[in-house]
Amino acid sequence: QMCIRDRYQRRVHGQAIHEKRPDMWIWLGDAAYVENMTIFYYTFVFPGLDLARDRLQQTKDDPDYQTMVKGGPHILGIWDNHDYGQDFGGKDFPFKTEMQSIFLDFIDEPIDSPRRKRKGIYEHYIINVTPKPDVSFNVHLILLDVRFHRDSIQNDILGQEQWEWLQAEISKDKQGLYPVSYTHLTLPTIYSV
Repeated sequence: QMCIRDRYQRRVHGQAIHEKRPDMWIWLGDAAYVENMTIFYYTFVFPGLDLARDRLQQTKDDPDYQTMVKGGPHILGIWDNHDYGQDFGGKDFPFKTEMQSIFLDFIDEPIDSPRRKRKGIYEHYIINVTPKPDVSFNVHLILLDVRFHRDSIQNDILGQEQWEWLQAEISKDKQGLYPVSYTHLTLPTIYSV
């Protein structure tokens, strides 16, 4: 796992990823630490929308990131707490709607994307994988937003709307492989791509 805060890792991994020429790059959270760290260890404070936008843009403009995405891998992503804007944040974060737009701009999400119209940035993708010339299959990638509707009191990380959406997506395709991510990609070990 690459932490975007570690410049050495960005440089080494960015070059290695670029050399592999991936078709896709999937952010699984913490693309940038948009909050300010206080004098208390690991305590973060939201710095405002302009600074949050600037910090995501710094990630996008970073030369090591630019090397990694050179050649045009498709960029997908989901946020976690630090690029959401509030450490352990959830439904009560007052800037969640604005941060949704800022994050989607960061990953160059199309203007007409359903992710820009719903509450939360969850989404699914059908990806054709061809690990060998004679082997091809579809992967139904599901990215869950565990921040926008997170309710620690109700012990719910998705919210009713996203739960219903997830159930509908899974019921559409009975034969697919479903890696579901909420900042951690989960793949069965039998599929090595």
